[in-house]
Amino acid sequence: MASKSVFVKVDRPIGFSDKSHAPYPINYGYVPTVTGGDGEKQDVYIVSDLINEPLQSFEGKLIAVVHRADDNE
Repeated sequence: MASKSVFVKVDRPIGFSDKSHAPYPINYGYVPTVTGGDGEKQDVYIVSDLINEPLQSFEGKLIAVVHRADDNE
């Protein structure tokens, strides 16, 4: 799957916060067409030195996959 181009819907842009979390330091979202191991849409962290502003969506290449033991947010 590495180097595959993906479209990401950002639902927690840089600076997003709610009562239970600190502000997000990066853009975070999901791939609408891929279901993750937890039955939800596949989570995505957009990591880049070139992007330092909140996004609504993003298209780019997958460079890594992180397997988390505890997917609770």
